[in-house]
Amino acid sequence: MNRTVKFLAMAFAVILVAALPRAIELVNGNYLWGFDQGLFYEAVRRIVVGHKLTLIGAPVGGQGGLFQGPGWYYLLAVPFLLTGGDPYGGMTLMFAIGMSVVLLGMWFGVRTYGRVTGLVIGLFLATSPALIAQSRFIWPPFPVSLLSLGVFICLYHLFSGRRRALIGAFFLTGTMFHFEAAAGATLAAVLFATALIAFIRKHIDFRTILAGLTFLLLPLTPLVVFDIRHDFITSRALGGLFMARGADHGSGIQMLSSAFVNHAAVFWAGISSSSAVQSVPVLFAVFLLLVSALYIRDGKIARQKKVFVLWLLGLPVFLYIVFAPYVQPIWDWWIIELTVSVPLLSGILLGYLFEEKKLRLAAVLVTVVIAVTGIGNAYTTVRRDFSDFGGTHKIQGKEQAIDALYKDAGYKPFHLMVFTPAVYTYAYDYLFGWYGTKRYGFVPAEGKSKTFYLLIEPDPEKPWSYKGWLETVIKTGTVVSTKTLPSGFIIQKRMMPET
Repeated sequence: MNRTVKFLAMAFAVILVAALPRAIELVNGNYLWGFDQGLFYEAVRRIVVGHKLTLIGAPVGGQGGLFQGPGWYYLLAVPFLLTGGDPYGGMTLMFAIGMSVVLLGMWFGVRTYGRVTGLVIGLFLATSPALIAQSRFIWPPFPVSLLSLGVFICLYHLFSGRRRALIGAFFLTGTMFHFEAAAGATLAAVLFATALIAFIRKHIDFRTILAGLTFLLLPLTPLVVFDIRHDFITSRALGGLFMARGADHGSGIQMLSSAFVNHAAVFWAGISSSSAVQSVPVLFAVFLLLVSALYIRDGKIARQKKVFVLWLLGLPVFLYIVFAPYVQPIWDWWIIELTVSVPLLSGILLGYLFEEKKLRLAAVLVTVVIAVTGIGNAYTTVRRDFSDFGGTHKIQGKEQAIDALYKDAGYKPFHLMVFTPAVYTYAYDYLFGWYGTKRYGFVPAEGKSKTFYLLIEPDPEKPWSYKGWLETVIKTGTVVSTKTLPSGFIIQKRMMPET
């Protein structure tokens, strides 16, 4: 077997390891469908079917006035159009994005460092638990991983002397605001600091930085137009973002201490979940630091490659510093770029060990551990999740409940009221509009009538909470029948008294 065939065979193996756990929902057709997914698809339906274009995406921050860019909705509009509104198209999109991260990372590694390093980078990306999860449900921050990898590649080219690569890095970072504004804003701050250091060291000129900032703002045009048209609501909200105080967070030293604990925990979880060996994160982190020291001290390594490794090593530190003034809790998807930077850095360093004869055995052992652990995790995940019905949380459970309602109503128009722990009923509104119309030809009317139905999604943490809804919102109507489906949904049929 010649080297090319061997490489292609190993590359195919990496792709297969990546694809199997990521494709679970594509194969079984049963994916998470909750409040957020319904909200997204309702917004996309207004764009595609209602022809109501939007300048903003979902609200963020919890204090009003802050929004993601609309790019997530327009991206989802593509599979929406191709599948006639079937959310399965969105799952296909997420799988494609997840696999693109693995393929692009492996391609970059092969082109820049050689076949061995490219394969190792691909293996780390393929087996990353955090990245695998990103392909398995429809969620706007997840495309940031692919954009982040693009930013990292641009930075490598910048460190290699290609100044215009900074413009591409800024543009991709600006695009992140359409998927996760916190990730885009903080990475933009790190990128700007990187550009300033490069400017001070005379590696780039001021015009390049200015062009980069222009391209950073270009994807934000819809948000800027919205802000101008709505009395600068976003600008005013940004002004108070870091000054927000909540009674539940305390004040002074207590607040800073709480923020430190939260930030440290989120960062460590983000870093450790990015590797298949997350069961021994401290040991693996120490191993990477030791190899980094060898890498940076090695005189045979090109300067730009050393700078790139140093930048990847420093990224978590830089991000932590950027988040330091924010004294409220942060979330793991705000630092989602780390789920790509850690496997990328790990692959580069392990690939380096393969090139050193004295250290090759260590590289082989670590690679075997990663491969065996990754394959084992993939097998366990597929075995556990493939046949998981998901109760009320996944789409097949919800479709089963919808089928039961139409059947009980004799496939004739009926009235319906829905209880869900999320309060808002976007997930059901969309499914009745798409699935109900496609399969049964009509959508049930909302509210009460002479005979009406209640669809109840019990809260797993407070399974009794729907009773309050029955006593305060529903109140009236004689219970004709109550059914509890295998998924956990409760369907109740009621009849209003004769007047």
